[in-house]
Amino acid sequence: MKNLLALLLGLVFALLVLEAVLQVWTPFPFSIRGNEIRLLKDRVTLTPNPRIPGTDTVVVYRHNNMGLRGPDLTQDAFSKLRIIAIGGSTTGCRLLSEGADWPAMVSTILDGCCTATWVNNAGIDGLSTLGCTVMLNHVAAATRPDMVLLLAGRNEMGQEGLTYPQFIGIVEGRTAKPLLHHSEVYNLLVNLANYRRSVGKGFRHFHMDPLHADTLVLAENAMQQVVGRITAQQLEGYSQRLRYFIATCRKTGAEPVLITQPTPLGDLTEPALHTYMGHIKVSEAENGILFDRALTLFNEVTLRVADETGTFAIDLAGEMPKRMEYFYDHVHFSKAGSAKVAEIVSTHLAEHLRAQGECRDSTSVP
Repeated sequence: MKNLLALLLGLVFALLVLEAVLQVWTPFPFSIRGNEIRLLKDRVTLTPNPRIPGTDTVVVYRHNNMGLRGPDLTQDAFSKLRIIAIGGSTTGCRLLSEGADWPAMVSTILDGCCTATWVNNAGIDGLSTLGCTVMLNHVAAATRPDMVLLLAGRNEMGQEGLTYPQFIGIVEGRTAKPLLHHSEVYNLLVNLANYRRSVGKGFRHFHMDPLHADTLVLAENAMQQVVGRITAQQLEGYSQRLRYFIATCRKTGAEPVLITQPTPLGDLTEPALHTYMGHIKVSEAENGILFDRALTLFNEVTLRVADETGTFAIDLAGEMPKRMEYFYDHVHFSKAGSAKVAEIVSTHLAEHLRAQGECRDSTSVP
């Protein structure tokens, strides 16, 4: 009994020490706590990344004075067109160094052809429309953006069980916060558990080599059944969250821009590698054809909501070439891919801004 008591007391003491350490220092650049996002500011990290071709072997990642990627928020920013890019990992581009993420390159292109911009990248791995709305609320008051870019779709796949009232309760802070919400140890464990669950569902960064990838052949009727299980309720839930995000942008005075999520996968042959992309294994029960079909359903919702709400949209999924030189896995962009995304997005933004009289001249996007 004494040994058990000593063990319990030792465990409690260790947890208290860990809590104290985490209160003043955290090994992670962000934490998500219900309707709150905490971002580390004024920090530069160098991360070795030798395993994934098409990215940087050493990733230089800078968190500015807002905790985001991009230039610091200074008074000079308020004389420029302020743009915030929000999304998950395909916006954050965490395996690409500073300046190689597509929002940074959009800024460079627009500066040269259209108007002076201040662009920050608020993309974080795993953010769905729930997290993106929380992020918008977190950054909008300080930055007062003129435009908010939302690249969404991938992280909505597999989002089950979240009702719209629950979504509203979280983003508007109506949901009661448990006492453990204030514990750094508890929130560390929650974020680690969420990360592990996401990896298990295929939400991860990896090197996908179509020439040597595992394959998975699924019967057509089996794939139709899986796609059929993506219920109208799930898609309507995504639609409702997008509409809320759009309304929130407009309340802050920012123009929302919706962007669809591309993938190199599908019922096709990769033109450079001459490899069929439909049977590449994405997860234990999902191949390239099935993944592309499911993602397409969410992209269609994105475009439909944009049309019904009068929101400017960029169909990146429809315009991005399905070539592996632009991706290092099934959704994430290589350095070449990030540059291609910036080219496509900048072309549409420049045309849109020109139509609004925001561009200083009619020079075309390079």
